[in-house]
Amino acid sequence: MMKPITINVWTVVATALLCVLGCRVEIACGQAASRTFEFKYQFEIPASEDGKTRVWVPVAVETPDQKVEIVSTQFPCEPQRTKDEKFGNQIYYFEPDGSATKFEIVYRITRTEVKSLGKTEPQTASPSEAELRKFLPANKLVPTNGRPIELFAEYQETKGWTPKPSTTGKGEQFYQFVYDYMAYDKSKPGYGRGDVMWACDSKTGNCTDFHSMFISLARSRKIPAKFEIGFPLPKERGAGKLGGYHCWAKFYDTAMGWVPVDISEADKTPEMYNYYFGNLSENRVHFSTGRDVNLHPKQQSPPLNYFIYPHVEVDGKSLERKNIKMKSEYRDLEISNETK
Repeated sequence: MMKPITINVWTVVATALLCVLGCRVEIACGQAASRTFEFKYQFEIPASEDGKTRVWVPVAVETPDQKVEIVSTQFPCEPQRTKDEKFGNQIYYFEPDGSATKFEIVYRITRTEVKSLGKTEPQTASPSEAELRKFLPANKLVPTNGRPIELFAEYQETKGWTPKPSTTGKGEQFYQFVYDYMAYDKSKPGYGRGDVMWACDSKTGNCTDFHSMFISLARSRKIPAKFEIGFPLPKERGAGKLGGYHCWAKFYDTAMGWVPVDISEADKTPEMYNYYFGNLSENRVHFSTGRDVNLHPKQQSPPLNYFIYPHVEVDGKSLERKNIKMKSEYRDLEISNETK
């Protein structure tokens, strides 16, 4: 049975335009929430005598919605600060001596809620054509033709939909399809890779699978769509350990800018269905963007499916994630409902 919730995209667009045109923000859009917290990112790599060890560590990114300060670092040797050439993801790169290696990065981060279809800062310059072109081709696990597009066409026919003329209208239909078609469920082997063909068959998955399906559909209509990944924070302020990663997607509308969607969160909290089309809560930290990532210096392994955990190579071979001890913690430093 299809999930019954629907949204009116024209209401969302009208609200966003009121914000951009300077109407009273507290009435038209509400006040964007923010959250300032310490985020501790720790990893341990086992000793190796098999050959040269190389380590690439993702670094939390500075954006209009996320202010980042690195408070302290602990590395076994001096790292290089680099970035990948395609997406500009920030990286710490180092080559330890082969003994067991521990490292830690402590951040102070202020994360602001994204509201009004991505227009938290309307004055931000539009991305270049070259930048948008990065988010149009298929990825290894994200096709732009074939089965996902066929499934969406069948769904359109069942719903009696006609294609909406606006980019945001198309995004609304992709959002509703993925929400209805998939269920958040990590019980089936294969989830979490963002493999769209697997998601078509399983109809389940985690955030990676949900948003890969959305990106596949958007790019099939020549709409730039990008994948962002980081870590979730619990809504309640406080302190504690964190589990795995969280990801979301954004698509580009020339009238509205980058429009965020968080469909897996909507699936877990159906009462937030309307909210997570065009909005992102402040309860997250963004680390990197993109799929099929080539690091710098270049790794010997194939491009990374996504980049959220350290990538380690020993004698040119990737170290399996299960061999890396990982720990992340947060501690709220300030509670505020005002945009910083």
